[in-house]
Formats: sequence, structure tokens, C-alpha cells
Amino acid sequence: MYFVVLWMHICMRTNCVQLLLNELSKIPPCTLPTSPAGSTVQPQPMLSGVWKLLLAWYYRGRRSTPQDKSKVVSLLEDAASQGCTEAMHLLARQYERGSYFKRDTNKSASLYQMAADGGDPSGVFYLGRCIERGSRGFEGDITKAVALYQRAADAGNNVAMERLGSSYINGCGVGKDKAKAFSLLQQAVECGNDEALLLLGTCYERGKGVRKDTTRAVALYQRAADAGIAEAFHHIANCYYFGRGVAKNVDKAAALFQQAINAGYTASAYDLGISYRDGEGVVKDSKKAMELFYTAVMNEGCGSSEALAALGFCHLEGDGVSVVDVKTATKFLRLAAADKVTEAQEELDKIIHHSRHQ
Repeated sequence: MYFVVLWMHICMRTNCVQLLLNELSKIPPCTLPTSPAGSTVQPQPMLSGVWKLLLAWYYRGRRSTPQDKSKVVSLLEDAASQGCTEAMHLLARQYERGSYFKRDTNKSASLYQMAADGGDPSGVFYLGRCIERGSRGFEGDITKAVALYQRAADAGNNVAMERLGSSYINGCGVGKDKAKAFSLLQQAVECGNDEALLLLGTCYERGKGVRKDTTRAVALYQRAADAGIAEAFHHIANCYYFGRGVAKNVDKAAALFQQAINAGYTASAYDLGISYRDGEGVVKDSKKAMELFYTAVMNEGCGSSEALAALGFCHLEGDGVSVVDVKTATKFLRLAAADKVTEAQEELDKIIHHSRHQ
């Protein structure tokens, strides 16, 4: 298997798919020595399956490589039918995403199950994720999912290490164990999982499972940002905004919130909206603030509940709008209060109390 991976690396680096095709055509049937009766043992198809997997990887299209979706699908299906578990879980991913053909979550779940049964660590992880989410054909069972994450992590899957670490932080499917969570996240990072840098940074920032070290947290967030993880810019921005691990700098914080949004992390829209509303790090602009609050609400991510409350206050105070509109403000505040935003509920209580005593 090591030779196969090395050969793939050479072919992909040099863009020489013909070398790979030539080698594939040269592979003889994988027979064992003849038995005393003179008959040969049936060929083992796994090697051929692995080569087809590598060709499929090539035809996905990278750098100057042309993409050929039909070949990707055909090769993955052939490799999976020959028992290549890596191909099974990759094919399942395509069915789940609908990347190469019509989305089919039943098919993807079935393929994840097959890959997991074949011992593929990624198949085990994704099967756990299907069970956690209660995907079609599975009942939501976080405890069973965590057991599968543990199995995948033990087999070296760094994504499973991260998910398991998160489970121990939040006590989902297991008892809370911050020390164990920190250990798993550190292991995930060491195994090359850049996404785990964020959670590991949070552990250092908040002192979860390790001594609090905000400077170390910022360094980890920066590594994640350098790896292209959009959310990392948001974390660094918060550190500059509050002066955690770095000198307080609201100008830099606002710039980083904008950078996070540009990179695709729209949850930063709420925080940047606050900056524009209050004139911190940017020129005060109430209309711009409202636009950003609406962006946060529309994307329904982290900060959207607070953005609903902020919109309510804008309409209530006439900030960024032409006139005060208590009716519209009340609608936004009710939505925010339903999401357990304390300030929204308190203001809503005041409005109700005032209306009753008019």
C-alpha cells in the first residue's frame, strides 16, 4: 500500500496520468503459488481496486489536471465493487453531497455501512455521523455515534479525534472530560487536522483541560487562519477586540471580522455590525450596521439570535431607520427572546408593561 500511495504522489506531482495508466495495465492477476492439485488460488482484486481508486482521484481534477466526472464515478464504483473500502466511503461522500450525480442519502448511508464493515476508518467515522444526525435509515443515537468515533480515532482518523474531543468538551454521548478532550484535540492537530486547531485554541483561551494561555490560543488561531479556515479570523478578531492574548486593537478586530466574512464565515457579520453601530474600529454607520445584522440573520449561524435582538433595538430606537417602529421592533425582539436572548426578553417585558399602563 505504501508503494501505491508513493506512486500516486509522483503521478499527481508530475501530472503524468499515463504513467499510472501504463502501470495499471501491467498489473498481472494476483495469484498465489499453485496448490498440490495444480490449481491456482483465485486472484485477489484489492490491488486493482486501489489502482482504480488512485485513477479516480486523478480525474477529480487538480492543478492543471482536467476533470472527468464520468470516469471518477465509474472508477470509484469499480473499485468499491472489488472490495476497496476507501472507494466505498468516497463514493458515499459523492452520493451524500450530490457532487457527481443526484443526491441519495440512503445510498450514501449504505456505502458508509459497507466501508465501516470493511474496517475503513473514514467509513466508520461517517457512519457514526449518520447515526448522530439520524440520517435516513438510522435513528439518532449520540452514544452509538460516539462509540464509532472512538473506533475511528483509535484507527488513526484525525477527523474522528476532533469530533470525539468536541463530544468530551460538551458531554455529548459521554461524560464531560476536559482533559481527555484536550488530549484528543492535540492528537488530531498532530495528525494534520487543521480544523481541530480552533477547538484546541479555545481550550487554551478558556483553560479547558489545560492551563489558560491566551497567547498560545492566538497562535493556534493564526495557524488555522493560515490554513485557510475562515472561522479562525473571527476568533483572532475577538481576541483583538477584547485584548485577549494580544494588545486590544478594535481597528484590527474590525478588519479581521471583515476578513472572516470575505472568507465565508458570515457569523462575523453580527460582530462587525456592532462595530459599525458603535463606531469602534470603523466610522460609525447605523445603516451599514443594520445591513450586517440582516446578513447574520439570513445566514442563521452563530450570532443570528443576537442579530435579531440588535435589529429590534434599531427599530425601537430609530437607529439606522427613518422612523421608530415599535411594532417591527417587537417582532424581532420576540424572535430573539424565543432563542433565549436575555436582553431581548427584558426589553420585550418593558414594552408589554408600558402598553398595559398606557
